[in-house]
Amino acid sequence: MSKTKVVIIVVVILTILISSSFLLILRRQPKSEESPPPQVGEFLFIDTYEDSPTITETTHDLWTQVIADTKKGNYWADEVHWLENAKSAEKSYAIDPEMGQATITSSTAHNGTRSVMMDVSAVPPDYTYSSCLLARYIRNQSLIVDAVYEVGAWFYVPAGNVPVIVFGMENHPSWVTQYFAYAGIETENGTVFAMDDNLRIPVGSVNFQHDTWFKLWITWDLRAQNFTLNYKSPTEEKTFQVDWTWKSGGNLAYIGYKAFNFYAGAGNLQSAKSQKFYVDDFYAKVVSG
Repeated sequence: MSKTKVVIIVVVILTILISSSFLLILRRQPKSEESPPPQVGEFLFIDTYEDSPTITETTHDLWTQVIADTKKGNYWADEVHWLENAKSAEKSYAIDPEMGQATITSSTAHNGTRSVMMDVSAVPPDYTYSSCLLARYIRNQSLIVDAVYEVGAWFYVPAGNVPVIVFGMENHPSWVTQYFAYAGIETENGTVFAMDDNLRIPVGSVNFQHDTWFKLWITWDLRAQNFTLNYKSPTEEKTFQVDWTWKSGGNLAYIGYKAFNFYAGAGNLQSAKSQKFYVDDFYAKVVSG
């Protein structure tokens, strides 16, 4: 073999190796820095939408990527404003981006000039429920600690719409057991409920009014098996005691790390009509250690 051919072969091999290394570097997700544990009064997040953030739809592929990167110590998902749309039948739950829409709007707002206008689609055939939820996924392990959390948002439902307002928090301390504190209002009749094993359990009622902003928030000590649910409108304030938290079995998606998930949005029980509503000032904060 001539020296010229040897040189060409070596150059080709080096080029391949360099290109492969470069692609590996591009694909490698940098490891996130661990944050200090949250302090009392500190917000994990507060979304006012005044800066018109991008809202990213949760898809199966993105959810898979969040899991993979979290296990590598990369917590980029914490900074994303998510929209989790889904459809349900009995105890099945499937992410489906077609089930809702969310748009930053200046047509109405609780605080400032902007909110999120949302539309949850009609229930598709063979399903019983569709949902459209703003979401925040917290994966930075130093932020996930046992404490007392307040989670809430402001909502607005235009006349002619009857969505089932839903919000809450998920605590995933391990993949073996999960804990959920979900609550909301059936805007058709003012029934206030908390969730348990995918069922809406009534805990009281309010004199619900359309075309006005109202606040829902929970206070949850993660070391307890109960939480309080609060409601505030221009004409009414109520507090409800929920004497349970929804406990669920293993979820392989959470092997190897802890996680918090937060949601604010609505579901739809009707197969003939989508439901419109607004969300503003969605937040979660530590209120006690």
